[in-house]
Amino acid sequence: MWEHRVGAGNRRGGTMWGSAADDAVVYVPNVDTQLGPGKAGGLTALRLDTGAEVWSVKPPVPDCKVNDESCAPGQSAAVTVIPGAVFSGSTNGVMRAYSAEDGHVMWQFSAMGEPIMTVNGVAGRGGSINGAGPTVVGGMVFMNSGYAYGGDTPGNLLIAFGVE
Repeated sequence: MWEHRVGAGNRRGGTMWGSAADDAVVYVPNVDTQLGPGKAGGLTALRLDTGAEVWSVKPPVPDCKVNDESCAPGQSAAVTVIPGAVFSGSTNGVMRAYSAEDGHVMWQFSAMGEPIMTVNGVAGRGGSINGAGPTVVGGMVFMNSGYAYGGDTPGNLLIAFGVE
């Protein structure tokens, strides 16, 4: 019925683990890490009925010491949509909530960097966000952080966020 390319596509898949939709729009993540930190990643909203682009955004350019795929914010993880927000994680360890209306970043969390103290008192490390998207249930957002395949950064965290 319609077709719309959201990125260049590459050996890492272009769109890899999955999109999500509400009643009118499908939200499609894109990897494109081969393009480097300034051009990698992206999230595109398309009308379900026509395929017309509603909006398309790139993630903020990371401040990297290296200019290669390990720093690039490819968005290969599956996305999760809830009313008003689209959650999309990146291979450089950042989870963002984008406005479903216009794609602006409403919230973000970086799981990379300093160790994070876990509920059982063991320091955990975040890594690439890849594969499954976050789960949103009961006013909480649950996300994994750490994926060790093909240049991604390993880690060992399941992180939960709630409203104070």
